[in-house]
Parts: sequence; structure tokens; C-alpha cells
Amino acid sequence: EQQLVKQQQQQQQHTGGAGGGLLSTSEIMVIQTGSSMLAGATSSLITNPLDLIKTRIQVAHRHEGQPATFRSVITEIIAEDGPFGLFRGVLPRMANAALWGTCMVTVYEFLRRASRKEPDQE
Repeated sequence: EQQLVKQQQQQQQHTGGAGGGLLSTSEIMVIQTGSSMLAGATSSLITNPLDLIKTRIQVAHRHEGQPATFRSVITEIIAEDGPFGLFRGVLPRMANAALWGTCMVTVYEFLRRASRKEPDQE
């Protein structure tokens, strides 16, 4: 009976009160998968213009002894492709980051759960 009371108290602590229920493992996995995909896609969308500019600077040929600058690369991209040129290649990068993030979170959560000690093992 004490074990049952202790489990109920732990459940109330995790759910924030007596009325809520714990999420199932599958619900938790869906939330974590969706969150990791959204985080990967968002970070790729935000950082893609900077990564594109960095790559262009690294591979730029030097004209008249002048190295490519941040401003000259942005100007060149916008002149050639318009403002959306800064997002060239963003979709494959978003897919890659979303899939990688999902795999990483899934494996981490699986290992975390697998290595957790049960209360009776302590």
C-alpha cells in the first residue's frame, strides 16, 4: 500500500497535480521527434545564408589581389539570384538537419530510458 501511495505522489509531481495523466511512451516519442525535426529545420533556415556566404568566400577567386569580402559576396549573390539566392540549397540542408536531429534525439532517449535504474534496484 505504501508503494502505491508513493507511485501516486510521484505521478502527481510529474503531471503538476492530481487531475493530469502521464503521457505514454509513444506520445513522448512523437513530441520529441516533432520537436527535433522542427529545431533542425529552423536552425538550417536561419543559418543557411551565413553558411552560403562563408562557403563562397572560401572558394572565391581573388580578383586584382583583393580577397572576397562578406559584402562583395552578398552583393554578388543578390545581383545574380535576388534575395532568395541567399537561401539556395536550404531544402536539402533542412531535411538533413531534421533527420539527423531526429536520429540523435531518438537514440539519446532510448539509451537514457534503457540505462535508468528502476526504483526497486536502488
